Amino acid sequence: MQLQKTILSKPVPMIGVLGGTLLAIHYFLHLAYGVETGKILWDDMGSPLGVIDGSLFTAAFATIDLTLIALAMAYYRQLNGLKFGVLFFGIVALLGAMTGFVAVTFWHMIPYVMPIACLTMFISAILLGIATLKARLLPTWVQFGLMAFGLFTAPLGFALPKVLSMLPTYASFEMHFLPSGLLWIAMGLAMALQRRKQIQAIKDYYAPAYQEPATRISQS
Repeated sequence: MQLQKTILSKPVPMIGVLGGTLLAIHYFLHLAYGVETGKILWDDMGSPLGVIDGSLFTAAFATIDLTLIALAMAYYRQLNGLKFGVLFFGIVALLGAMTGFVAVTFWHMIPYVMPIACLTMFISAILLGIATLKARLLPTWVQFGLMAFGLFTAPLGFALPKVLSMLPTYASFEMHFLPSGLLWIAMGLAMALQRRKQIQAIKDYYAPAYQEPATRISQS
């Protein structure tokens, strides 16, 4: 029986779930504000709700970036040279998201910081998806999910308002982060389930070695 050499630490999948949850909440805050006012929350980022939303949004990015970095480090020995790209772009994205979090929470958003953080996060996710796919380290659909997150989140941001033009602007605005958030929640839960199965496989694999001496003692 071939066992997985590296088992993810318990917090890693849950960090991914947290990042996805924060992205989903970000959209629902925009939706709730739109339903209440008929406006887009981004036009009122100086309001208390706008500050809360900005903090959640940047924290979601930082959390996802941390997950990407943690995955690359967990499988560092098994990944090919793409891991260096994953880590480089992931760290740049994390620093950008953390800068954005501090700026929007205590001052105001700094231009270009979050777009750069967003772009580098997507690149890191795409590279990680490719690297883990070749090494077969994660569930296959999770590996494609990482690539889909990096490739399609931004295009959805342009496409959804046009495709869903019958909806109020506030309803389709930022909607592209909802499927991305749900995707990360699903991927995090899938990685947690994989981790659980791997730990159980290890227990089952080594159980006979511990049971045999005990059986001999009882027979004697």
